[in-house]
Amino acid sequence: MNNFIQNYEKIVEILQQTESTMNFLNQKRQPKLSDLELIAIDLTTEYMGMILNISYSGCYLILCPNR
Repeated sequence: MNNFIQNYEKIVEILQQTESTMNFLNQKRQPKLSDLELIAIDLTTEYMGMILNISYSGCYLILCPNR
């Protein structure tokens, strides 16, 4: 899991350099994960050849525990 988190953080960093907007649509409620973070989770799992067996809320707890 540590390798997953390192890859995820690197992909988020690269995505933030290419696109400054974290969320592409304005919403009334604040989502738990930004659009870029969801894209980064998807790209990380594809890159590592993993099938994500936990829900996005589970990823949220693992990747962003301080939110």
